[in-house]
Amino acid sequence: VPVILVGGHRTMDAMEDVLKNESADFFSLSRPIIREPDLPKKWEADREYQALCISCNTCFTMPGRRCVFNRAK
Repeated sequence: VPVILVGGHRTMDAMEDVLKNESADFFSLSRPIIREPDLPKKWEADREYQALCISCNTCFTMPGRRCVFNRAK
């Protein structure tokens, strides 16, 4: 049965360690993707990049699920 790991994933290295140890098959990245929709591209360009999400959960109280740290354009 595939396992999806949820919560606290902010670096590629940490996620790859979990994959190598076969602890999980997939990762959920809800809050980090709300903060940085282009996060996978940032990791592709720089695998040392650390996600900016601080897990404050405020995005879940904002209309439309927005990060309070992302300014309206």
